[in-house]
Amino acid sequence: MIAFCDHLSTDDLDRRVTTDRREDGKIPERIGDLLAHLFIHDIHHRGQVHAMLSGTSVKPPQLDEFFLDYDLKLRIAEVERLELGNQAKTTS
Repeated sequence: MIAFCDHLSTDDLDRRVTTDRREDGKIPERIGDLLAHLFIHDIHHRGQVHAMLSGTSVKPPQLDEFFLDYDLKLRIAEVERLELGNQAKTTS
């Protein structure tokens, strides 16, 4: 998904691609709208999994402390592992 998005231009976001909706047939959709849908849908499912794990003995992972300077101290290992160092500012 990242590689796909990295190769998109601004014009690509307005380009329409055909999606196959079984019941409604082939529907042209804007790439930008499809990506927004996918990102929001992913967030929805992450929340579902977090809620499900909260009801078990498995500790759910921390999902929301990645990008603020304040949160860096809490997520430094993940930031380094995911190579987000260019986006994160180090605090003194």
